[in-house]
Amino acid sequence: IISLLPLLDAVRTSAVSRAWSRLWESAPGLALEWPCRTDPAAVDAVLARYSLPVHSFDFFLRQGSFRRVGDWVSLLARKGVQILKLHFSRNRDRRCDWDGLLDDAIFSCRELTSLHLSGGCEIPAAPLGFAGFPKLTTLCLQHVRFPDNGMTGLEALISASPLLEVLRLVGLWFTEDHWLRRFNTLEGLSCSFENLKKLTLHTDFCALPTILFTLCLLKNAPYLENLYFKIMWGKTQDVEVVVDLLNAQWIGGSFGNLKNVTMDRVACKPKETMHFIEFVLSKAPRLQELHVIPVDDYCPKSKEELLEEIIKYRKASPQAKLFASRI
Repeated sequence: IISLLPLLDAVRTSAVSRAWSRLWESAPGLALEWPCRTDPAAVDAVLARYSLPVHSFDFFLRQGSFRRVGDWVSLLARKGVQILKLHFSRNRDRRCDWDGLLDDAIFSCRELTSLHLSGGCEIPAAPLGFAGFPKLTTLCLQHVRFPDNGMTGLEALISASPLLEVLRLVGLWFTEDHWLRRFNTLEGLSCSFENLKKLTLHTDFCALPTILFTLCLLKNAPYLENLYFKIMWGKTQDVEVVVDLLNAQWIGGSFGNLKNVTMDRVACKPKETMHFIEFVLSKAPRLQELHVIPVDDYCPKSKEELLEEIIKYRKASPQAKLFASRI
């Protein structure tokens, strides 16, 4: 009974009777999911008393409690946490204050099956001897930074998770000099994600390194079935990414299982996304549906005009259906 209750109600059962006073402390599978604005001291108290492995931990951190995370994550690692969700809320009026640096104890959470990090969070470089996340199937990173080693840190984190099935990357931050130092990111990932079926990317599609890193992920996911790509337009691309360039970086068969693709916020000019759509259509023999959602600021064409252009592209899958719609 207690295991099925929300956390706060489970703790309140201690008031039922003397026999129930400590039952919640050994309720298997109790979800440590905290309402917004929970006092961090309550988290300390529950973690100190809960005696079983932690199935899930979900907390929304205000800026004043960022530094509590290190102790929590260290304790959760020892308790074998399986699902970890940390949401960092940074004060908007403190633009340069990034004190949401995760403790490297995060790399000791070997039992993780699902990791969600979002907000004003910085991910440190993995320590020497880091053996990876052998059970991780879901990785979601949203608006986080890699201050120590940039793209290399992201690649190391993904490479350390060989069982990934779901990967979601939204608005990640890297230093500009790092982009310049690592222009071709295809050298970064050497492992294959044979379990990855669903990939969501929210990223700037104007920078060539970003496009090449996208290809790096795709070519290492041979059984990918669903791809959702939301383009975050920034500065104009200096080098036009044409289909020939994409073909030159590709490995045959990498789109062999791709069935559904959504390209959100597509621009007609610059033409990077149109070239990418043409490339996907030409490489995916089992594609069933391609959904294109243009962005008004960059694509003045109507959805009918956009479809007329896409229909002219060569299709590896005769059964592929094309759809275009506006938000």
